[in-house]
Amino acid sequence: LNDAVLIPIKYQGAINAMLVFLTTSFKDDENEVFDLLQEISGQLGFHIDKKKSELKLKEFNDQINAILENINDGFTSFDEHWKITYWNKAAETIFSIPREKMVGQNLLEIVSEQDDYRFLKVYRQVFKSQKAAHFEQPIPSRGLYLAISVYPTKEGLSVFFKDITEVKTLDAERRKRMNELNSKNAELEHFAYIASHDLQEPLRMVTSFLTQIERKYNDL
Repeated sequence: LNDAVLIPIKYQGAINAMLVFLTTSFKDDENEVFDLLQEISGQLGFHIDKKKSELKLKEFNDQINAILENINDGFTSFDEHWKITYWNKAAETIFSIPREKMVGQNLLEIVSEQDDYRFLKVYRQVFKSQKAAHFEQPIPSRGLYLAISVYPTKEGLSVFFKDITEVKTLDAERRKRMNELNSKNAELEHFAYIASHDLQEPLRMVTSFLTQIERKYNDL
């Protein structure tokens, strides 16, 4: 071997690798060979950089997915056509619906506009305003009460929801007991008023009788 050529494989100024060619000799058209090698190295640099970016993106997506699968909140996402693109483990648990039955479905085909759920109106508002929204929503058909946070994304919407059914049930029970207690107190106050009013005349008679006795015996 008489000659060796090292061509750096670069993309956007960064060297990703080195391309090495070994030969016994170059012919007279070595400039054309160099140009060809430069072109090849440029193409390789582009594809290597692209592959690295794809691997980094996949690694990033894997990390995000791992987080979404381990949080306690339900999470789902929709594209701009209302197609469900994600349904995490917590969402499966809260709704008792496996992701296989949800991902790829159109939300507007699952939830009828006739149901008049507030979240459909809020989702449309977030789509339009591109501003996040937070609200609570009962789901009577599932016996659920959810706290929902909706965020706009480039693809559509990301939705986090927490099951607050137990909290709402306890709160409703507390309000019921408070109403019952207030009702009992009102009844007692009414009874006390009636009793006080009905006893006024007998008390006046007793007082008058005692006064007469006191006067009679004071004269002795």
